[in-house]
Parts: sequence; structure tokens; C-alpha cells
Amino acid sequence: MFEGRISYTRLRSAKVGRAFEFQAEVAGFRAAESQGARKDLQHTGELQVGTLVGVKLHCSGAGVRCTALSSARQNVLTPDDKAKWRWIVKPSATGTMALALTVTAYYRDTDNVLFEKPPFMQRARVDATAAHTARRAKDDAIAVLAFLGAVLGLGVAWVTIHEFWQRRSGRKAEAEAAKKAPPRKVRHREGPRVRRRNRT
Repeated sequence: MFEGRISYTRLRSAKVGRAFEFQAEVAGFRAAESQGARKDLQHTGELQVGTLVGVKLHCSGAGVRCTALSSARQNVLTPDDKAKWRWIVKPSATGTMALALTVTAYYRDTDNVLFEKPPFMQRARVDATAAHTARRAKDDAIAVLAFLGAVLGLGVAWVTIHEFWQRRSGRKAEAEAAKKAPPRKVRHREGPRVRRRNRT
């Protein structure tokens, strides 16, 4: 194995819903020297190459998703070799986004690890776009209206049930009162009285 160098995208602030490309490049020392520094990539220290190299990107925070566009393992076998890895990174919420880049050297085409570099960490703030802010305000308004509609619906339902039970209770009370009331006496009308005249 021999000396190599890794460089990766310099992470700046991001916007919600806006995807961007993240790159990492591992090169042998001669390839790295001939390439020189690039403004869009942040150069780091040296590492060991000369074998199969694996680079992984771990994303966290701000609802971020990272989609790999290249093979996880690539060969860097000579000092003149270089390999590139690419990902699409897309945050979906505001907050702080963290990206961790790990580099591992494997023995030939096996899982035996020869060298592993501690993760290269970067953090960036994710801000909201005007469209995201407007959409969020709209969603909040819809949620409030839905809540008010649910509350109103519950109120109407309660009033309806209350009136139903009141009517039912009233009819039941009337029926019980009718059962407890004494029967009415029927008065029979008497016929007209006939006066008897005394005979003289």
C-alpha cells in the first residue's frame, strides 16, 4: 500500500427540498499532485490506498436523504489511479444536516479490512425556501380548519343526542305519570225529576 489523498465536496448551507450533488475522490499520491487543489472540494489528510477502496456517506438530520450514484467500492491500485464517488443529497426539513464520510481499504475483493479512516464530518444549516414556507402555512391553515370542523361536528352531534334523550325522557315521564294517576270517576247524569201532584 502507498500514500493517497481524499477530497470531497465542501458543504455549505442548503435549502429544504433542493437536491445537490456530493462528491468524494480518492487518488494515489501522483494523481493527487498532478490534479492540484479544487475550489469546490475540501481536501483532507492522507490515507492508505493501493487496493480496493470503499467510500460510504452517512446522512442525518433535517430529514436528509442520500442516494448513491456510483459503486460503493472501487480500485485505486497505482499512484496514478483515482476513483470518484457521487451522491444526491436532499434535505426535507429545516434544521442542521450532518454528513459523515468513511473510507475503508479492503484486501483485494474480500471483506477483510486493511485500513479505515475515521469519518470526515461536515455540518450545514438547512433553511426554508419561500415555497416551503407558503406550503407550510397552507398546511397549518388546513389543519386548523379541519380541527374547527371536527369540533363543530362534535357540538352538533352532542346537541342532537341531548335533544333526543330529552324528548325520550319526557315521553317516558309522561307514560309513567299516566300509569300512576288514579282512574277518573264517570258521573252518570240523572234524568229530570218529575214532581208528583197531590190529588185533592
